[in-house]
Amino acid sequence: MGQIYWVFRIFVLMVAGVVAAIATGNPLYLLVTVAAFIGLALYVWRQGYVYEPKWEPLVSQGEDQGTKGDWPAALANFDAAMKKARNPKERRQASEQIGKFLLRSDRIGDAEPYLRQAVNLSTAALGPTHPTTATLRNQLSDLYVKSGQAGLAARLQGKAVAAASSPEASARYAEILQQSGDAAGAAAQYQQALQVIEATKTDSPALLPALLSAARYAIKTNDLQRAEDLMRRASRCLARDTPGKIVDEVLTTLIEVLAAEGRHADAVEVAQKRLQGRSLDPPEAAQARRQMADLMEKAGMNDEAAKQRRLASTLEGMTARR
Repeated sequence: MGQIYWVFRIFVLMVAGVVAAIATGNPLYLLVTVAAFIGLALYVWRQGYVYEPKWEPLVSQGEDQGTKGDWPAALANFDAAMKKARNPKERRQASEQIGKFLLRSDRIGDAEPYLRQAVNLSTAALGPTHPTTATLRNQLSDLYVKSGQAGLAARLQGKAVAAASSPEASARYAEILQQSGDAAGAAAQYQQALQVIEATKTDSPALLPALLSAARYAIKTNDLQRAEDLMRRASRCLARDTPGKIVDEVLTTLIEVLAAEGRHADAVEVAQKRLQGRSLDPPEAAQARRQMADLMEKAGMNDEAAKQRRLASTLEGMTARR
């Protein structure tokens, strides 16, 4: 609304200048009109209302080239795209899109500088606790862990906790510290995250990242009962508009915990809920039904397991015929 208000004010000034020039015959009012017009044009240009970013086509072209395996050309286009980005917002958007694509493509070394720049720009523009910043920071720390640099990942998450402590940041930091070998530091951060989680009485979707991170840490330290409690609460935090990926992660993690506890019948119940609540492609549905069949066999539900395997085979046949 503030942007519209300023555009309206400049437009009114232009109209007033024209009216005053006609009414008085004074050319100075025409100068006011011209100055207002130039100001409006500059404002609109800077806001990007009539500007098509030049970096986006280069990134799209680079993604197509990378998908086809032409990485030298793809990387050249990504570099050119970053040079075309004209302000911090565009550089953040470009580096985020490029970094995520390279990470999905397992180009870890190439992805790191783009994700690092995206994290820095997002932190400066949106703050350390913003969901976009947290997601980028977690992806960068995962990259460091995957490339054997858990110490860098720990320092990255440690800065986030120092800047703005939150249950999600503390739980994530605990995960990274545990992976880097600092068991004592990990336990301290984990307890800090649990205290904040337990003090938060409302089951809100905003709590999901913290619950998932804390549960992953609990699983790694074999605290299965705590992991189950965290995931049970996470399931209560799910809302209608919760992204399907998050819903799936919550239910999959709960199934993993229940199976590890030997409670296969309970795991089957959650697996059925997961399957019923999702719209899956035939290959994904076939895999999900085979996983459910494995759980059913461990729960002694052999007839139901056989039925799930037949359904999986039918789905796989549908995929093959395509």
